[in-house]
Amino acid sequence: MPDVSAETLFIEALLADETLFDRLASAHPIYLRFAKVLQREDTASRLTLADVANMVGLPAAAVIDVVRGQVVREEGADASPPDRLPEGRPAWADRPGQDIRRFDARPLLDDGHEPLPNLLSFADSAPREAMLVIDATFHPQPLRRLFEGRGYQSGAEPLGADHWRVYLRRAEAAGRAAME
Repeated sequence: MPDVSAETLFIEALLADETLFDRLASAHPIYLRFAKVLQREDTASRLTLADVANMVGLPAAAVIDVVRGQVVREEGADASPPDRLPEGRPAWADRPGQDIRRFDARPLLDDGHEPLPNLLSFADSAPREAMLVIDATFHPQPLRRLFEGRGYQSGAEPLGADHWRVYLRRAEAAGRAAME
């Protein structure tokens, strides 16, 4: 794929090279943990190469190099998850008067469905200044990395054995809140 960049849609790269996902997994085995979600057309069509890299915890250049055929196997690559993101309710989640939009992904997850396409639509439809609150059955660190790569701040706290709450807000909303 000649004109590939961090903003190239993942679906375009997959359609241009039917071996791409296998090559990504060979170069960076962490991709195998994300096969179910990344190979879905409704997800791959909404993610850029930078988004995919953020989800798996790699730099965008690592994905782009594989797409361009410049990497066969990354030295020392394994399927270990990236470093854990910090846990805890962010202080900004308690700011009064916020526009809060909620999405409970637990029913989708409990039914065996992949909620990422729904979450992306949810985030796209929310006002830019809104705080997004997402409930999940686990700590969705790939989701947090994805949104942080898209300019959000994030935090997450466990509310129970199978209940995590994730807080997201756009960095620009954080800047406006700091000026108030």
